[in-house]
Amino acid sequence: MSESIDEHLNMAQINERLTQLSKVYNREQKSLKLSCVGDIRVRAGMFLPVKIESLGIVQLMMADEVKHSFDGANHKMSITLKVI
Repeated sequence: MSESIDEHLNMAQINERLTQLSKVYNREQKSLKLSCVGDIRVRAGMFLPVKIESLGIVQLMMADEVKHSFDGANHKMSITLKVI
């Protein structure tokens, strides 16, 4: 990401903007990649309730990337979920 700096800002204002941006973008992100039975209603950007008891996960996650594959009547999908 890049952002232009307003030439009317002083150094303190620029540093404050950098601090704000670093808080937003410099944080650890959690994601989960799954291969599962497909559902054509699932699209990237959707929020999905995720419950995986064996991992202790019960949480709402956003589908960041979804790839559907069809082999005859067999439908599978690979999905990358992000914790928001």
